[in-house]
This record gives sequence, structure tokens and C-alpha cells, in this order.
Amino acid sequence: MVTSTSHAGLRDFECARLRLARGSVEGGDSLAMAFRSTTELAADTIRVERCGIWLFVEERRAIRCFDLFERSSRRHSEGTVLRAQDFPAYFGALEHMRVVQADAAALAPATAELEAAYLSPLGIGAMLDAPLFRSGKVVGVVCHEHVGPPRTWTAKEVDFVSSVSDTVALEMEAAALRDAEATLRAREAQLAELRKWKARGRCRA
Repeated sequence: MVTSTSHAGLRDFECARLRLARGSVEGGDSLAMAFRSTTELAADTIRVERCGIWLFVEERRAIRCFDLFERSSRRHSEGTVLRAQDFPAYFGALEHMRVVQADAAALAPATAELEAAYLSPLGIGAMLDAPLFRSGKVVGVVCHEHVGPPRTWTAKEVDFVSSVSDTVALEMEAAALRDAEATLRAREAQLAELRKWKARGRCRA
């Protein structure tokens, strides 16, 4: 069992929260870039090998990884899909728990069913997952995965991953707002062009 000596200190959490807050306020990056910077910061802060952002797809029948950061290689990837029918306990936990804390992931009730297909092949011994909420609805999860033996998560780490999921939710809201504004500007431009052509038609008549 990994002990608290390997965990981040209080100052690390304070600095990380400040960086998360600044990033969510400043915005401007694409959602993909925001996801990348957030998973890197989260993995480095609580010192886990893997941090991923997963969102519901297929009418909530599955979750898809939109960004996975591997800390040892500093590599990002995406695309893995987990289906609710294969892991009902885990998907149920996402709907009903603020944080899914699995110190021993292969034994924890919410994550044990992942052992053969996901945990064991990747060497994951512990998980700390924070569901993503938008408008009171769970839309995904930020997964923090410790590769190695089981690990006892601290209260500060549990609190921190909640902050991470809140930041990701804000990033998604900001991206949706930018998309809506871009769509509105495009429609306004189309209407302006249409009015211009109509005016030309009247002048010719």
C-alpha cells in the first residue's frame, strides 16, 4: 500500500487550484487543449500515472475517453470506450457518488468489475474518479489512475479531484458558449448578406 509520503503537499494543492482557476477564467483555448492542460496538471499534482477525461456517448450507454495523459511518457491519447452494460456498478457509482474512491480498485465495489478488462492489463491498483456535472446532470468523469499497488487516497486528494472536475465542467460550459456565439455571428452575417442582395434587387427593379 502506497503511503502518504508519496502524496502532494498542501502548497502543491494550493498552487494547482490557483492554476486551475486562472485557466478557467482566462479561457480562449480549444476544449481539446483545455482538457490536455487539465489532465497534465491533475496527474502531476497528485502524482498518478494516468489522468483521463471521459464523456458520455451513445445516449449515455457508454463513456469515451476524450483525453488521457500518461505522466511517465508525457503522452496524450484518446478513444477508449467503456460500456454501461459491461460495467453496471461503475456506471451506477458515477450517477450517485461525488467521488468514486477506490484505494484497492480490484476489490472496491464500484470498480472491481473493471479488473479483468481494464485494471489488470494496465496495472492500475487504485482509482480516484470525480464525475462531471453540467446543469445538475452527470455528463462524464475525470479519472485519476494510480499504476502500481493499492494506494490510500488522502482527504486533500479527494477534495482536489472534485475541484478538477468542477474546472472541466466550466471548460465545457465556456466552449459551448463560444460555439453558440460563433453560430450566432455566422447567422447574423448570413442575414446581413441576404439583406444586401435583397436591397440590390430592389434597386435594379
